[in-house]
Amino acid sequence: MNRKTLYLAAATILAFVLIIFLMPGLNESAKNLWQPASGKPPAADSPTAPVTPTASRQKPGGPYAPADPRWSERTRKLKVDPQYEWKTPIEFYGKVVDQDGQPVEEATADVIWTDISASGSSHMKVKSDTAGLFAITGIRGKHMTVQVNKAGYYRQLTDARTSFEFAGFWEPTYHVPDEAKPVVFRLRKKGEAAPLARSSGKVVLTFGVPVRLPLPKTNDGNAAIEVTIVANDAKPRNWQAKISLAGGGIQATTEEFPFLAPEGGYRESIEVNQNSPRPTGWQDLHQGGVFYFRTSKKYGLLKIQQMVGRRTLHYEILLNERGERGLEPPDSYKLY
Repeated sequence: MNRKTLYLAAATILAFVLIIFLMPGLNESAKNLWQPASGKPPAADSPTAPVTPTASRQKPGGPYAPADPRWSERTRKLKVDPQYEWKTPIEFYGKVVDQDGQPVEEATADVIWTDISASGSSHMKVKSDTAGLFAITGIRGKHMTVQVNKAGYYRQLTDARTSFEFAGFWEPTYHVPDEAKPVVFRLRKKGEAAPLARSSGKVVLTFGVPVRLPLPKTNDGNAAIEVTIVANDAKPRNWQAKISLAGGGIQATTEEFPFLAPEGGYRESIEVNQNSPRPTGWQDLHQGGVFYFRTSKKYGLLKIQQMVGRRTLHYEILLNERGERGLEPPDSYKLY
C-alpha cells in the first residue's frame, strides 16, 4: 500500500468519526445503542447503573447504615419540606382469609393514617371483595394501622401485623407495597357457643398457703382449683406457683382460641414460673396465664392475671355444664 492510499484511508476514518460526534441526530442514535429497546434508562440491576451494596442498605429496625443514599436524600427533602414524610403516597394491598385459608368476602378493613390534616390523622373503611382482597390507594401520609373485622368472626391477634410505616425506611414497621403479595389478615369463623358456667374473682396469695378457686355449678363435690406460691426471689414479678386440682388435672395452653379442651395430657398439679421482664407478670393471658382443666366429670378453662406489683390474682373460670369438651363462649363474652 503506497503513501497516498494510507492518507486516503486515514482521512476517511477521521471523517466518519467527525460525522458521528458532530451531527446531533446521529449522535443521539449512537447513544440509543446503549439503551434498552423501550428507550428507558438501564434497570437498577444493570451493570451500567449504580447499585447500593446490600451491606450498605439500611434495614428496617436494624443498625444505622450511613452509606445508604436514602439518608442523604431524606436530609435534602427535609430542607425543602419539613413535613414531606407526612405527604408520602400510600399504597396498600391486603387479603382476608379464614382459619382454613379461604377468602373472606365483605370483611371491613378499618384504616387510620397520620397525615397533615387538621386532626393529624385520617380514617377510612374498605371492604374485601369475593377473593378476600382489598386495596388502599390515592392517599398520603406517614404511618398507617389496619384492623380487619367481620360479624360472625373472631379477629386473630397471634402473629397479626396491623402497623405499617411508609416514610421512615429505617422503622421496624416499614412497608413496601406489593400487589402480587398482599398482607394477609386472618379471621376465625365463630362456631356454636358452648353451655358455659362462669365464675370470677380475685384472691391474695401468701407464700406457701394454698388458695382455693371454687368451680362454678359443678356436681363434683367440693372440687376447687388451688394456687400456691412455692418460690419467690423477693421480687413481686418473679414467682413460682403451683396450680393443682385434686381428683382432676391441669395443663397450660398458649392457644389464641382455647375452645376445645384436650381429652388427655392433664396432671394433678403443674408449676408455673412467672419470670417476666415486665412488672405486669401474667398480664398477657396468652402467655402462660391460660389453663385447661378437667374434673372427674367436666372440662373447663382457667384464666389468671396478676395485679401489677402485688400478690393479688384475678381469675376467671369457664366450665362446660354438660361435661363436653367444647369451651367456645357466646358472642356477648369478651374474649380478650
